[in-house]
Amino acid sequence: MFSKLLNILNDMRPRQILMLSGGVAVVIFAVVFSFLSFWKNTEQPAEEAVTVNKSVSEMVNVVAAKSDIPPRTMIKDNMVQLKEVSAELVPEGAIKNVSEVLNTPARTTIFAGDVITNQKIYADMSQAGFVGAIPADCRAVSIDVNGVTSVDGFAKPGDYVDLLLVEKDDKSATTNVLLQNILLLSINQNMNAGTSSEGNENSNTTAISNPSIATLALKPEEALQLISASKLGEIYLMLRPFKPKDMYVDDLEYTAVSSNAQQSYNEPTPAVPAQPAQPAVSATVPLPVANVPSTNPPIPLQPNRLEEKKIEIIQGDQIVQNREDKK
Repeated sequence: MFSKLLNILNDMRPRQILMLSGGVAVVIFAVVFSFLSFWKNTEQPAEEAVTVNKSVSEMVNVVAAKSDIPPRTMIKDNMVQLKEVSAELVPEGAIKNVSEVLNTPARTTIFAGDVITNQKIYADMSQAGFVGAIPADCRAVSIDVNGVTSVDGFAKPGDYVDLLLVEKDDKSATTNVLLQNILLLSINQNMNAGTSSEGNENSNTTAISNPSIATLALKPEEALQLISASKLGEIYLMLRPFKPKDMYVDDLEYTAVSSNAQQSYNEPTPAVPAQPAQPAVSATVPLPVANVPSTNPPIPLQPNRLEEKKIEIIQGDQIVQNREDKK
């Protein structure tokens, strides 16, 4: 059969062969076009169904703000809510669990309806700067220090220290433990904790040069105690070890007396000679007697008369008078 076709083609003229080739090409094009059209019509509804199902199924819940949240505001449960949005509209870093944003401060202003992301909050309190390092129940208080009072600069931010108060006068000096286990936030405006006595065993042994100001985390009542004590004497920092044997010690106090003052204390006090007793002098001043004229005439004195003394004796209801003469 194939040989017969070859013979027919050999007998045909070139124009006939060209026309036959064109007809075959048209038939092949028609067949291919019909197949492609049928395939497209059958695949397009399926793709549309998949797209619709995809858009419906990819709705996700994210945390959004109920009302405007100012910067550095602690986010509470009544400030946020879960909001359902399309997966295509979810921003990068969106938070999908409410518990992840509770009790965390806002980094910037979050407007009502905005999706809360990791970029809008301080997930770690250390990201909030210096105020983020202050414990919630404490306040930051600064005191003057020097190389001696600050353990020669080896006390670093993050370490815990004890505070000593030294009071002195001309004769003695008294030292007592003022506060214990106090967090050192910064020293010389440096809050990069190169060492921490609570969480870093690989401590940095480089001392801070020329320490001048130390900032401590104190509870309000401790802050008042430290500020008042700093006006009485000098404050010393006593650096605590990484793992102290005793977290707190009893209140200690020591008084050192100057040697000169001790010598003066031991010298006997010279005795003061006793003064002889002085006779008592009456302070009574005699009053002047006024010359009052008498209404009775004076009784003339009779010389060489015996003085009479009258004695009255009562017997029953009668009075017996008896005279007794005396010289």
